Amino acid sequence: MKVSAMTQEYRGARIEDIISKMAELGFDGVEFEVGTERLPAWDIAKAKKLKELCDSKQLKISDLAPGTQWIQPYEGIDQKELLHIRSCIMMASELDVPYVRSFGLGNPLPAGPPPAGRPLSSQYAQGVATLKQVVKFAEEFGVTFALDNAPRHFLTVLDHLRIVKEIGSPNLKLFLDVINAYDNGEDPIATARECGKLLVHSHVKDKYKCTGGRVAQEGQFYTMPPVGQGNVVNWAEYLKVLKEIGYKGFLSIEANHSDAFYDRWYVAESGLKYLKEINKKIGL
Repeated sequence: MKVSAMTQEYRGARIEDIISKMAELGFDGVEFEVGTERLPAWDIAKAKKLKELCDSKQLKISDLAPGTQWIQPYEGIDQKELLHIRSCIMMASELDVPYVRSFGLGNPLPAGPPPAGRPLSSQYAQGVATLKQVVKFAEEFGVTFALDNAPRHFLTVLDHLRIVKEIGSPNLKLFLDVINAYDNGEDPIATARECGKLLVHSHVKDKYKCTGGRVAQEGQFYTMPPVGQGNVVNWAEYLKVLKEIGYKGFLSIEANHSDAFYDRWYVAESGLKYLKEINKKIGL
């Protein structure tokens, strides 16, 4: 099992300091933000220096996460967005990083029916057409583009699986955020099993479902504790399924989504410790 941390979760620190801290805590890798003020997509020289630091700390760069968060399903997509993604993919190639990830096919839709004249089928078709352009960049540079599942999104992980199979490129794979899948009504364990070898990376955070008290009439509310302190995901079963499907990717711990009273470094350290403990019995 390989566990990474996400540089974008620690806005108040330099990327160099994040790398050193994660190595100290015992992480296996880091997920790099790219296309941000701290690491512009064009600054390959800086990225290579950061990679050298990672190498010296025996940390792998698990993937790059572009500042561009969505593959937009709009007619006439802004070419700057496509060029930005291409720059991120080119940086991944220069750093020998296997994956670039981004959310798939546009922003979450508002509640209710689709806007007049823009049915979901139209958004889906245009989104797939745009994604095919991105996949050509991935093929050009020998990098895999991974579709991440967003929270409260109109496309699920299994929808992404259908898209990946439809496009049929070896450079397009799947990225599973466990809690986002849960929030979208999916069983992340069954979903991971169905994705099989097309699944190349996973984000892990946790959630605690509470009932009763003042909100009994509403049925439930949620808090966001560190990984291993929630009650909606059986993490041991999740790791077992990953082993079953031959998963070789990283588990990236998300700290920024935990409740504000948890220190981000504590979230990273406690989550890493928990995953390693349950993995001793599973051997992912």
